Parts: sequence; C-alpha cells; structure tokens
Amino acid sequence: MRNRLLTAVVDAGIAGAVQQMRDAAAAGTDVCVLTVDIGSDVKGVKRAIDSLSKAAPGVAFLGLSAGQADDKLLCFSYVPEGHAQAQGSALNANEWLSATLSPCGGRGGGKANMAQGSAAGAGKLATAVEAARTFLAAR
Repeated sequence: MRNRLLTAVVDAGIAGAVQQMRDAAAAGTDVCVLTVDIGSDVKGVKRAIDSLSKAAPGVAFLGLSAGQADDKLLCFSYVPEGHAQAQGSALNANEWLSATLSPCGGRGGGKANMAQGSAAGAGKLATAVEAARTFLAAR
C-alpha cells in the first residue's frame, strides 16, 4: 500500500513537471529549471528524466525536489545531445548540478549529459533554484 501511494505521489509530481516542460518548449525556451514534487525518491529520478526528456526533446533541464519527510533536497540535470544555449556554448549537466548544489552544501556527480545529487535540508530549495539560474545567466 505504501509503495503504491509513493508511486502515485511521484507520478503526480512528474506530470506537473512535464506540463512545465511543454509550456517552456512552446514558449521557445531551450533550458528549464523545474521544481519536481517527487520528494526524495531517488528511484523516481530516472522516471522523471525519461518523462521530461520525451515531453520536450530539445530542452535541457534541471529538476529540484524537496523531500520533507527526510529533510533532503534532490537534484538532477539532463542536457540532450548536441544541445547548445543561445549563446552558442555547450551546457554541461554535471557542472550545472554542482553549481546548483554547492551553495546548499550538497554534492553529486554524473556526466556531461546527465547528473544527480542531493543536499541536506529541504528548505534550501529556493537557494538551489537561484543558484541554478545564476549558473545559466553567467554562461
């Protein structure tokens, strides 16, 4: 019963993020910072990345989720192959994730196209969102 409830919560969070991605793609955005309500379900990250990358194939994204139950901030980033921001430079998912989690005392890792990590303190969500957007603006 608990697993089904958790799955339903994660599915609802992913559905909301998918709509955000579709709206961003329709507006012509090629990079998106999202709040994805999946708590701190690490298994939900793979499902979220798969769903979001299919919703807007050319859009790079960074997702953040605050897990209130265990007071954790979850972060994941994805950059489609061949993606380049309007400025013409390639975006690196691992660098973006590191810059986002660093001000929150978190860490993570991955590759140039996909990375994930976490930080203690679900209340640091706003700090992480600001750091993710600052990283993009500085590029």
